[in-house]
Amino acid sequence: MPFQTVQSDPEYHSFQKRQSFLWIALLGVVVLIAGVVFFVTYQFMRDDGANNNLAPAVVVPAMNAVSAVAQGEFVSRGDYFLISEASSTDKRLRIFKVYYAPFSKEEIFAIPWRGGAVAPAVAEYGENFAVFLDAGRSVLLTREGKSVPNSNSFFVPEDPHFSMSPDGKKMVYFKQFSSLGTKSLTIRDLEKNEDVFGWPLNSPASETCDFSGWSADGEKTYCTSVKNRKAVVKAFDVRRNSYAVVASFSGIRDARFYPAHALLVAADTQSIFIFDSATKEKKDVLALAGETVESVFLAPDKSKIAFTAGGAMHAIGLDGSGRKEVTSAVTRIFSLLPDGARALIEASDDGGPHYGIIGIDDKSHVELGGITPDITHIQFIGWFSD
Repeated sequence: MPFQTVQSDPEYHSFQKRQSFLWIALLGVVVLIAGVVFFVTYQFMRDDGANNNLAPAVVVPAMNAVSAVAQGEFVSRGDYFLISEASSTDKRLRIFKVYYAPFSKEEIFAIPWRGGAVAPAVAEYGENFAVFLDAGRSVLLTREGKSVPNSNSFFVPEDPHFSMSPDGKKMVYFKQFSSLGTKSLTIRDLEKNEDVFGWPLNSPASETCDFSGWSADGEKTYCTSVKNRKAVVKAFDVRRNSYAVVASFSGIRDARFYPAHALLVAADTQSIFIFDSATKEKKDVLALAGETVESVFLAPDKSKIAFTAGGAMHAIGLDGSGRKEVTSAVTRIFSLLPDGARALIEASDDGGPHYGIIGIDDKSHVELGGITPDITHIQFIGWFSD
């Protein structure tokens, strides 16, 4: 019997087309779900690795802890400061951006901290800043809390005591040679990305100190140490590879050097005084009469000195006139604001430590709050403007 072609049923053909479409749609849904699961798993593994290895840093979304409303709208003058808080409860270091007029506290960065013997520290690094954790670990961040990718163009020292020249070409830092604290003060050429000079290990030049700024020509950086009641101010010349002692006083409780004015402001057991490193003239400002001074600050315009004594904050003119008590129950002064008319202070009462902005002349008070008993270390980082 000859072979004959069998004609397909039109309804059966339509059913096959619908079935193929359904299978394709189902396959697309499966692929989409698999993609979402893979992405979530990848993100989780990446974040978990960051928490364990600290590289890259964990960046937490901004969180408004406190907000302020002025006439129904948030108002920002563009002035803010950064502060870090290390918590003993959840073992994390957090960095906050704080707008103080009106007040808004915003968490911009958080990272695990093992809570070892060394407290975390933060130091300005040009337009960025470096976060130093325990065991010599460090992370470089922008001022918005974003981690800066690892690159040979960014050298981060192991020690938070360092200073960059105003032009960003040189760095003076303490180079570590052992876990026992053996170090050498070193000059690094940041353009060549190499060290160019170092002072002898554990020499007087290599003793740890706090950098306080640069000379107007950008050739010298100044460093102050207050140890065993002795204050020493050193100047390091990055062009001549030399250093000199600018000032040295014994019996010192607290001291700060201001390169822009060439002035050392200090408190010893008998007085608060200023020392002009250019003229070598020492001038007593205030007799202390047994008062214990915890911190002394010079206003940017040299109009006054703010200090704490007897559990209160005081202010006095450089000529010794106009002493007044600004506020009581002050534990320490973090910093004077750039306008010199106000101060960022830490206070303590029955409710525990807290901080605020205090008007030195008008005695205004803006409470910032937010410090809880589990915060073991608080560091003021600096003033910035948008």
